[in-house]
Amino acid sequence: MANKNPSISLMWLLKAKETLKNTRYKYDIVTVEGELGHKLYNDWQFDKAEAVFKEAWMSALNLGNSQGDRWARWVVGKYYSNLLQYTNRHSEALDILHKTLKDFKPSEKQDLYTENLFYIARSYSKLNDTEKADKYFKNAYMTYQTVRSNALGDEGRAKQDSTFKYYIDEYINHLINNNQYLDALVLIESNKAPTLNDIMQDTHQKDVYKQLSDLNAKHQAEIKSLYENDSENLEALAEDYFDKFLELSNKQQQERQALEISLNIRTVPVSKSLST
Repeated sequence: MANKNPSISLMWLLKAKETLKNTRYKYDIVTVEGELGHKLYNDWQFDKAEAVFKEAWMSALNLGNSQGDRWARWVVGKYYSNLLQYTNRHSEALDILHKTLKDFKPSEKQDLYTENLFYIARSYSKLNDTEKADKYFKNAYMTYQTVRSNALGDEGRAKQDSTFKYYIDEYINHLINNNQYLDALVLIESNKAPTLNDIMQDTHQKDVYKQLSDLNAKHQAEIKSLYENDSENLEALAEDYFDKFLELSNKQQQERQALEISLNIRTVPVSKSLST
């Protein structure tokens, strides 16, 4: 409906805001204001969107710490920081993102926490603060790996891959732009997946598939084990954690390549952008 007549969704949001104004559901009002600003932003009405975001963000900062309050603050902070990043005001965006990062622990809303880390890394990268950008990209990628390993089945992992693909591409571009070619290559290689098209017609397909599934399960368990004892505050992770991840990633890539050679399976990139 919004695509056929964009004004309808805007009118609905304005009506919802007016309806909620004198109620006790303060976090709902803030959430609606955030969605209203996001709609204006998508309609390229940046000045109006920013005015709405400013009001919503001030209200969000005055909310409490219930799950509804924290969710409303995260929604507004995400949308507002996106506008600030798009208009190259990354220092302002970082001020907001660091506040929203504190609202959810990784164990509580790991996907939101991970997305927030990627946003922070993006702004530091744009500000040419390579050291901090590296730190947040590394932490974001590690939490993404945990989110992916906890996803339910192939469909769940594919959904996470799709959700975070753009952020991983940003990370790879950041590494390349800063001449960190080896780390970029490791990420590109670790984001490849075996295709079963070549083995589904094989008479031994069940055994082949089992070997692939067993190796995949082994690798996921290794990644999960690497980080399961980490502190809740992933900002404080030491650099050697990423070194451990790179070492593990290289080992897993060698194991995967060895199995592919033995099974005569080729690999294809998950996305074109990761292969270029």
